[in-house]
Amino acid sequence: MAGNHDPNVQAGLPIRGWLAASSAQFRREFLALARPRSFACGSVIYRAGDVGRDLFGICSGVVLVECRFTHPDAVLLHMLRPGEWFGTLD
Repeated sequence: MAGNHDPNVQAGLPIRGWLAASSAQFRREFLALARPRSFACGSVIYRAGDVGRDLFGICSGVVLVECRFTHPDAVLLHMLRPGEWFGTLD
């Protein structure tokens, strides 16, 4: 959604979906709260049952959403890409 890019928000985060549908002022104020973080490949960022403290916006790379259910191996549920969000805030 190149047409929705706002030069006043943090560079590197694709602006699409619900964020693209919000006002430019909201995007600026919302993204001003962001704190860039990096994670090594294979790191666990968030687990089911963790206390909701963070909302993550993906700037680059891919985040795998996996669940073990009752199987010993992790099962891939979804692949999150740049511009997508995950996590919870309490």
